[in-house]
Amino acid sequence: MTQLVVGRQLELARIDAFLAGTGSGARVLMIEGDPGMGKTSLWLAGLEGAVARGWRVLSARPSEAEATFAYAGLGDLLAGIGDEALAPIPAPQRRALRVALMREEPGSLPAEPGAVAVAFLGALRGLARTGPILVAVDDIQWMDTPSALALGFAIRRLNDEPIDVLLARRVEGPSTLQMGLDRPLAAEASERMTLGPLSVGALGEMLHARLDVTFPRAALHRIHQVSGGNPFFALELGRALAADPAGTAAGVDLPLPDELSALLGEQLAVLPTGSQAALAVAAVMSHPTVDLVGQVVGDATAQLLGPALDAHVITIDEGRIRFTHPLRAAAARARMSPARRREIHAGLAAIVADPEERARHLALAADRPDEVTADALEEAARRAAARGAPDAASELAAIAARLTPPDRPDDRRRRGLADAEYARLAGDPLRARQIAEDLLATWPHGAARGNALRILGHAMLGLDAQAAVSILREAIAESRDDDRSRALRRRVDRGVGQPRTGRERGARPRPS
Repeated sequence: MTQLVVGRQLELARIDAFLAGTGSGARVLMIEGDPGMGKTSLWLAGLEGAVARGWRVLSARPSEAEATFAYAGLGDLLAGIGDEALAPIPAPQRRALRVALMREEPGSLPAEPGAVAVAFLGALRGLARTGPILVAVDDIQWMDTPSALALGFAIRRLNDEPIDVLLARRVEGPSTLQMGLDRPLAAEASERMTLGPLSVGALGEMLHARLDVTFPRAALHRIHQVSGGNPFFALELGRALAADPAGTAAGVDLPLPDELSALLGEQLAVLPTGSQAALAVAAVMSHPTVDLVGQVVGDATAQLLGPALDAHVITIDEGRIRFTHPLRAAAARARMSPARRREIHAGLAAIVADPEERARHLALAADRPDEVTADALEEAARRAAARGAPDAASELAAIAARLTPPDRPDDRRRRGLADAEYARLAGDPLRARQIAEDLLATWPHGAARGNALRILGHAMLGLDAQAAVSILREAIAESRDDDRSRALRRRVDRGVGQPRTGRERGARPRPS
């Protein structure tokens, strides 16, 4: 299990340290986070670590459907414990526990919850005399109340017994646990580990490990953005994208899996029609505000957004609208018809001030190649590159190339080549190589082809140095005899990648 947990090395180390510190009395570690963040995977890794140490593990994994089944959780914890282990417990307590666990008929008197709790504490103490114990409960928020009360009672009364308690719970808005298990039992004896989103790199490792697919850098960033770094959501998005590779194209929304789309769609469908319309506008904007949305849907924006605010679909902070999870924005976009989406983008293109955002809206409003839109995107790509954002520049240039009319092949090649160069500068040589090779397949001989070969050669440097040198020599042969090609020839002759001399860098020669 530990080998399947990707991107959580710090959390795994913390669980290991927690288990290594047993012997000084009962301690509690609570793993918590949003659904899909990987709580159960880490919880299972904790169980694996306890078993590897030779501990006895008492575990329970209650479900929402079992939350009303009295003592179901306690029954799971003691499922592997025979009656002989309960023999040392005083008879009245033992009988109460056996009745609660349905190992004995209740008779004329029902089992007292207090007697069951005392008996459970006695069982834990008796078991701990034979070696360390890990009491582990996943999804503690769904543990039935009688079991939760007995567990809380026992935890608060354990002293020097070698017992650790590993709990996991999902956090979905305001919630409280049964019998106060979410409160620290003692400042020095209780820990809380809240799981945050995975990084882009860790998400890529996880997707490769689970799906055996390596996504392009830009697609991986989009999966991270839409999933919010949530491993479960990212895995579902990755599966959908692997089945529909067209979704990796720049400027195209990621395909939402049917289950996620249905779940999120239900949350939005219950909102008033006007609220859904306002959310649709906000969802297609990079920085939505109440004022900008109002310019599209009308002046009553705050009133329209009220139900979405009450349903925790969005938050509003100083006029800025934020979706509580990026997937809710994706679902709002997915519910629009293509025609309505283009209409909204066209309206936003007319009112936003930022040139890059305007170009993106123009692109998403277009339903066919358009030179004016492609030109705006090309300029936006240059601006993005100039401000040090080659990833954004690559995406904009790719959309510009796609929207270039077929009767302008030179413009399409130029924009495609810019995409390759921006991708290389963004640290994605594989994508830069693919773009350049596709372009060169139909590029006529001449100086422009030499420039494409130069970009391909530079992209190849970190992949295959020998092939890179060969491609760069070909680029020199195709290029004009200008300063750029002469500088490239000197680098190739000296050995590409070697540091330049002071004179080549333009440094002033030292006096003799």
